[in-house]
Amino acid sequence: MRPVSISRLSISYDGATVVDSFDLEVIPGSWVTLLGPNGAGKTTVLRAIAGLVPFEGEVRIGSLDVGEATRKQIARTVAYVPQRPLLPVGTSVTDYVLMGRNPYIGYFATEKASDLRVVGGVIERLDLMDLRRRDVASLSGGEAQRVVLARALAQEAPLLLLDEPTSELDVGHQQQVLELIDQLRLATGVTVLSTMHDLTLAGQYSQEFVLIDRGLAVARGAAEEVLRADLIELHYGASVEVVANGSGFVVIPRRPIHEEVPVER
Repeated sequence: MRPVSISRLSISYDGATVVDSFDLEVIPGSWVTLLGPNGAGKTTVLRAIAGLVPFEGEVRIGSLDVGEATRKQIARTVAYVPQRPLLPVGTSVTDYVLMGRNPYIGYFATEKASDLRVVGGVIERLDLMDLRRRDVASLSGGEAQRVVLARALAQEAPLLLLDEPTSELDVGHQQQVLELIDQLRLATGVTVLSTMHDLTLAGQYSQEFVLIDRGLAVARGAAEEVLRADLIELHYGASVEVVANGSGFVVIPRRPIHEEVPVER
């Protein structure tokens, strides 16, 4: 169980500030979702935590200082699922998921029986048994997204970073994948930090939310504090109604009412 602590995180590309003095504390075993409009900086924050982009400030996962850590140290601590992964042509689903065990396999060594057991269990849980011999390059968008998630779960890292984990999935697999992630979180104590565009799905699964706009954290807290119609209108430019139900919060778009003009015949 390792807490995530981010302090004064700032990231710039070509002189433009993308993330500005961002702070975040994540309780071990919780699920926190970063929200915000396109280009707000959500993905960039995840990439910084995964050690994939240079940054100013401090990112710590337990005692691990991401800015000073090696790639293998980070890979044993952080599993990252990007929104648009690159899948190597000629690699089977099983071999691709097995890559998630690389942080535990030494140079010039081969996988052990325990590695294969982990991979087989993940493939089964994510309903990928029928695809395990398929070339990853031949998969549909939804199939590929599940395979990339399987590789991340095979890492057995204490922190799981998910960048839009349901963007390519149909409604059935959206629910199945998010339920699986939440079950793993509750069973193993893994910490989940995600970005999500679907505010209703986010409101069903996350305990805490951070709303980011133009690289700044503009709101944070529980669903009732962040999934508010006024904040969504201000930062997304959308008119919505937010309804609480037994399993979370539902965000419903509201069309503006226009007076219908009769057509002359």
